[in-house]
Amino acid sequence: MHRRRFVPVLITAAMALLGACQGLSSDLPQSGDNRIEINGEGLYVSDAGQTAIDTVSSAGPGWLCIRADDGGNPGPVIGCSAPLPAGESQNVPVSLDMTQLTWTFYPTLYVDAGRAGVLEVPAPDVPAVSTFGSSISLRETLLSDPSWITVNDQPLTGGDTVVVQRVYAPVTALLVIHDGRDKHVLGFTPLQIGENRDVAVKLEVRGDLNQVFAELHWDGDNIGKLDVFDPASKTRSGDYLMAYFNLTGN
Repeated sequence: MHRRRFVPVLITAAMALLGACQGLSSDLPQSGDNRIEINGEGLYVSDAGQTAIDTVSSAGPGWLCIRADDGGNPGPVIGCSAPLPAGESQNVPVSLDMTQLTWTFYPTLYVDAGRAGVLEVPAPDVPAVSTFGSSISLRETLLSDPSWITVNDQPLTGGDTVVVQRVYAPVTALLVIHDGRDKHVLGFTPLQIGENRDVAVKLEVRGDLNQVFAELHWDGDNIGKLDVFDPASKTRSGDYLMAYFNLTGN
């Protein structure tokens, strides 16, 4: 009879432990004194390589560094902030090396462990870690800007081609043309990093084609080819960058 009393007790204890673990797992890389907070769905980087982190909290003096992507993992450091004091800092500016920028990257908190106020990454200034041994780091996506695409209403050139006057791409990307009726992909072309002028895209014409839109997609592993791993870019408002234009004379 006494043994039966242990069953609900054990179940209750197991459920409590599971609930506690589930609560902790949602924020493993962070800790009370060390954390990074970014509002929105990514980070905007200007064409001069400037960005800002909303909130950085550090248990001691440190740095906020951004690491490029390397096969889905944090790679080389491409920019660091000015020295951070202990405590919370708001709108932390970081200058990035645009030649190494990737469309996913990792804001990471580092400890000023060597000479005070002297950046010594990768050592002795190393990533701060949580009580679980994980680095204080986030995986973020590059945001775009509506000014990056300039396109006018136009007739189809040669019956199946459109020309986008200007596209700016800070990293490897694709210019994709979609049907305005159902967002079906009509055609795409790879872009050079930087400013692209008079970009021609050959389309798969579907019936009476009138309104279309140009969209910037980040180019993933299969460079130069459009696939499901090439996400459409979003702007700072959280909306997709979609530049609509009309096809005239059709």
